[in-house]
Amino acid sequence: MMPSSQDLTVLASGCAVSGRVAGRDLDVLGRFEGDLELSGRVHVAPGSHVKGRVRANLVEIDGDFEGEVRAETLRVGAGASARGKFFSGRLAIADGARLEGDVNPTESAREATPAPAAPSKEPVPSSSKEPVGQAK
Repeated sequence: MMPSSQDLTVLASGCAVSGRVAGRDLDVLGRFEGDLELSGRVHVAPGSHVKGRVRANLVEIDGDFEGEVRAETLRVGAGASARGKFFSGRLAIADGARLEGDVNPTESAREATPAPAAPSKEPVPSSSKEPVGQAK
């Protein structure tokens, strides 16, 4: 689904921007270096270049990307070149795409299912007021 024009910010072809961008949706047609923190979608268009950290619900890479992505869904399109660290719950890589680096499940997904705690092997001090193994 395409975002409405009032929610979409476009970094035009021929523009070069560095810094931090926050908002809803962003189409990068030019060059960007820095941090992108969006609540919706980031699209790195063919011919564009992004270097930095990106956090968004959906990240679509069709151009050149270098850095770190944290997204619920990451799509790397045909002809794209992506290098870095990628944290995503869902990943789609098209034929002809180039992806180099580390790919991991989202941290929030890993935190939702914590590892079971290992039983303690340390003795319980004798000054403990409550019996061991009984519910309170």
